[in-house]
Amino acid sequence: VMLKTHFIRGFRRRGEIYGNQVLSLGVTRNFSKGLMISAASTIYPELTQLLSRFFRQYHPTFPFTSIFINKNFQGQLHTDRHNFGKSLMFACGDYSGGELLIQCPKNQIDEALHKHELKFQYDKDVNPIFKLPTRNKWIKFHGRFSHMTFP
Repeated sequence: VMLKTHFIRGFRRRGEIYGNQVLSLGVTRNFSKGLMISAASTIYPELTQLLSRFFRQYHPTFPFTSIFINKNFQGQLHTDRHNFGKSLMFACGDYSGGELLIQCPKNQIDEALHKHELKFQYDKDVNPIFKLPTRNKWIKFHGRFSHMTFP
């Protein structure tokens, strides 16, 4: 299914590497029209349904409205200011690196991931930084905290 899908060229944030491709499925926000079904969901309804079933198979009670597919994406440090609530991420493919680097309070990520805290001296009032493995793993995090893709 993915091989037949035409991605659009990704948005370029300041300092990001071009070459990333994105696909937004489900509900999206159009700044002039408000909430609406994404164009990609209209073009690829079977892909939207397939990925929704895949998601529900692993996380049946997690609420979501959108699925974003990023290909060749190396995100620079940013926050997701338009997200509501936590995000779930699943990374797959043939690549190296790609860990999620996130600075957040320990209570914002699963306790099993606390072992991935980067150990260095920092002020006790500053949130710890975690380097979370992503390949073939589900990662739950809140995008309001600063995060990026580790090279």
